[in-house]
Amino acid sequence: MSLTKPQFAILADLAEDNFGLWEIWELVYSSLGNVDDRQQLRAIAYQALVDLLEDGWVRFYITDEPRGSQPEVLTKERALSLMNEDVPWVIPSAREGGPYVHVEITDDGRERYFATTGSNDSAANG
Repeated sequence: MSLTKPQFAILADLAEDNFGLWEIWELVYSSLGNVDDRQQLRAIAYQALVDLLEDGWVRFYITDEPRGSQPEVLTKERALSLMNEDVPWVIPSAREGGPYVHVEITDDGRERYFATTGSNDSAANG
């Protein structure tokens, strides 16, 4: 799988930390810089995440609060279903309650990401 700019930006940040689905907008925006339409950014982020999820680079989990721990890893089907809803894409301070959907890089995704960058940092960052 060849990585797109948005996918590469998402993975670069996920290699360092986990993110809420509502934070992915900024990662996509930073990779493109010339897209200001939120619907277009969401569509680009959605497609990037779908492809990364389908290929095993990332996984999703859900929490009861924005910075909660990882109580429930989601199936691909459940993750895709929640990504089709509006609420998980909205910043927590602008909405009432969850679900709070988070994205993290898988171990395999981390190894493949660092292999793509030519870095040997996968062990240090794992």
